[in-house]
Amino acid sequence: MITGPVNEETLAGLDAQQLDDALEAARQRVTETRELEARYIQEVRLVHERLLHRQLEQALAEGGAVGALHWWAQGQRTHDDRNHARTAMRRWVHGALASRAQVWLYDHCPHRYDVAEKGLVVEAFNIAWRVSPDPNDELLALATSLNYLGDALRAAERTGQELPQLRIQVCPPRAGMYFDDHVPDPCLTLRLTPSGWDLTTDAGAPITIATGGADCQPLLAQARTIAQAAQHR
Repeated sequence: MITGPVNEETLAGLDAQQLDDALEAARQRVTETRELEARYIQEVRLVHERLLHRQLEQALAEGGAVGALHWWAQGQRTHDDRNHARTAMRRWVHGALASRAQVWLYDHCPHRYDVAEKGLVVEAFNIAWRVSPDPNDELLALATSLNYLGDALRAAERTGQELPQLRIQVCPPRAGMYFDDHVPDPCLTLRLTPSGWDLTTDAGAPITIATGGADCQPLLAQARTIAQAAQHR
């Protein structure tokens, strides 16, 4: 049986049965190689994902929410980098905001070369909030989290740091889950401003509906009412 590399010389003089055995052995080596490759690819994915998550953890430890957005705005190198960075940021958003809120992060992580070489600015960090159909749903926890983020970002911007603008895309509630739920259809935008928050329409040229101070809870309540009404249109 041929156990080493196969070439014209090793196959010369073999009869049909020996060639059949050699073919089967070669196919087995292909199967084993593919299984080994699949295992290594999985190992690379796990280590790669952990690396990006660790980078975000370090950014949070060193700079809190401001550090996280700085890390995001710097961009990532490859398609896999951007996917893992987006996953890491999504987990952070879920942990940082109220656990009862249905929140999707749907930004496309910026490409590092676009940021560094083309001079592009990451203008916004968007969080999509799917409003609950329950009119009595508690907003205090969500407002507290957003106020904390807002205060941190405003303080950083007052020192001259350039950060993506924090925007909360307000989406009407849905009765059930859909395949495209990761692509929200917002009706309003809650936007962080230097002195507080404002609530605007989302489609076309934004129209300001209301403005508020550092506490966004009143605007969240107003946005929830409008979004719940939009569900029935």
